[in-house]
Amino acid sequence: MGRVVAIVQQSNVLIELNNKIDPRIRLLIALIWALWFGGVTVALRQRRPFTRRAIPITLLLYAVSELSLTIVFARNQPARSSWLLNGLFYLILIVFSYWALNRTAVTAYFEKESRD
Repeated sequence: MGRVVAIVQQSNVLIELNNKIDPRIRLLIALIWALWFGGVTVALRQRRPFTRRAIPITLLLYAVSELSLTIVFARNQPARSSWLLNGLFYLILIVFSYWALNRTAVTAYFEKESRD
């Protein structure tokens, strides 16, 4: 949600800079991701079993979209070359989320008997 607010506040500057991608499209993409992550968070809070797979897949899709935007639309070389470090960060985040949601200690959290 923070990215949505930042793009709205800086939209005039981004239009003047003549970015390769329209700030309104970036705003729409950021809004969709914010809503999607919010929905997955609500589903996790409601102990929906599908979130055990949905969260790592969502993080993977987000990582692919962010890295592709960085690689395709970055103007300067340091921004373009940062994809490897960002990719490593996303990979660690995805592996950790998969491990945290699928270990045996958490299976009781998603069982129907443990729901309030």
